[in-house]
Amino acid sequence: AGSWSSWNDTNAYEQAFRYHAAGSGTNTASWTLDGLEQGKTYQLLATWTAESNRATNAPLSVLDGSTTLATVRINEQFAPVDQTIDNHTWQSIGTYSTSTGALTVRLSDDANAYVIADAICAIEVETPATAPAVIDNGDVGFSEQGSNWLGWSETGAYQSDFRYHAPGTGQNTTT
Repeated sequence: AGSWSSWNDTNAYEQAFRYHAAGSGTNTASWTLDGLEQGKTYQLLATWTAESNRATNAPLSVLDGSTTLATVRINEQFAPVDQTIDNHTWQSIGTYSTSTGALTVRLSDDANAYVIADAICAIEVETPATAPAVIDNGDVGFSEQGSNWLGWSETGAYQSDFRYHAPGTGQNTTT
């Protein structure tokens, strides 16, 4: 929606991308990934060509039908780094399930500089047969070697706490 310009670039996926200057959010570019299996989970990845005139807060919204699942803001001044597919680097924008069989990724111009609309990729995330093993600090199987380890409570940490140690010679370790 809106007036997007095209740019040929050998570094872009299929050698071209669309772009738009910063705006109010009314100009959007969308990719609809049809034919996905309902109830399955997919990792969505984006690619773009990085330059210093790009937005540091390009908004990518993920929709399942008309329901917005998330909006992820990415810094397009830096190249994507998560995966290489088809000789291009891609950045994960999260994992999502679909109840409609399609996911749409929408980029808007609600940003602080040029936004780049290049390509989106979906990869099915296989459900593991068994849950992954997790050993937290304080669980059986966790140990500390050396002295002066300290604990900290933090809501963002796994099970709300972690252990830490000041820099040293490498003699104080955890397993």
